[in-house]
Amino acid sequence: MEALREVATACGWTERYACDDLGNLAHTTVPDHPSNGDHEPGGTLIRRVGRTLYEHDGRGRLVRRVGELLGGQRRTRAFT
Repeated sequence: MEALREVATACGWTERYACDDLGNLAHTTVPDHPSNGDHEPGGTLIRRVGRTLYEHDGRGRLVRRVGELLGGQRRTRAFT
């Protein structure tokens, strides 16, 4: 089965996806969305999507998300 590469709607909204050689999501393009850009998987966990970094604990649970804002500032959210 070939992976889905593009989703388009009647309203003109188009999302595009690219995968690496192993089939992992490697890049997305979604209009006006902060997750545009390259994806950096870490095994089965996502480490980075666009300008957002994700940190996980030893059990694979999300513990922190750091988003880089357009002005260069960072927005950090911690999860317990």
